[in-house]
Amino acid sequence: MEYETQIDRDNEQAAMSMFAAQAHLPGTIIRCPKFYEIDYMIAENEGLGAAVLGFVEIKCRNVHSDDYYSYMISLHKVLTLRRWGRACGVPAYLAV
Repeated sequence: MEYETQIDRDNEQAAMSMFAAQAHLPGTIIRCPKFYEIDYMIAENEGLGAAVLGFVEIKCRNVHSDDYYSYMISLHKVLTLRRWGRACGVPAYLAV
């Protein structure tokens, strides 16, 4: 069952674009396929065999950012992001 709507995906893409610009991420931003554990991969280019430069998980809030000082996310998601980054020896980012 899919819980993401097209609006969710559009918001996530917009957030990723803002994050990439703000963080000055190198390389090409690639959306990972549906049902991957990670949202985006940063690679040196889009070709097969391209070096992976990092991973990004995007979480969009459904409330105003001033409403709460914290954000809930599953421990599994955080550990998975960390594991992928460590396994590949690249940065792994969580952008809220």
